[in-house]
Amino acid sequence: MALLLKTNTRQVKQVASRGRLAIRLAKRTAKDVIDAAVPFKMDGWARSTAQKLDNPYLPMFAIECKGEGVIGQAGLCVWPSGGSRASATIALFNPKCRGRGIGTLVMRILLAYAFLTLGLARVGLRVNEANCAALRCYHKAGFVVIKDNKDGSMLMEARRESWLATHGADAQKLTDSIGFWVDVI
Repeated sequence: MALLLKTNTRQVKQVASRGRLAIRLAKRTAKDVIDAAVPFKMDGWARSTAQKLDNPYLPMFAIECKGEGVIGQAGLCVWPSGGSRASATIALFNPKCRGRGIGTLVMRILLAYAFLTLGLARVGLRVNEANCAALRCYHKAGFVVIKDNKDGSMLMEARRESWLATHGADAQKLTDSIGFWVDVI
């Protein structure tokens, strides 16, 4: 997946005029995210996690799509034990925005941020084994299954060394893209 950073309004308009999809991870208020989730009946979930958007100690971001506004949220919850691990979370509220590579790109940006900016060693998440789209997304982003639970969920994890070995060429670009428009190609 190529990564093109869009850093000014003129370039963003060019992307939109060519019909490309552009996204941005940005800091927004909890109210902005909850309001975006209401039409898709995800406001309960958004309300429980969006409060972290206003917490300066938890890197949580609103996912914006050019021309569509806030379409979801993503972030990391750093574990208090040692601070070298975190749990990742992502939700795309609008079903039209799923299956377009947005989740994979957002997770790659989060992993680059976790490993390069925060200096974390591992990032994990839990996913329902029946959620094939999420499993593909996480696998493409660099997560591997570490445990298959009896409750129908799987634990997945990305480790800094192995992730940087395979995704390291784009890692700094990914981290630097936070707050800027990025083409999803």
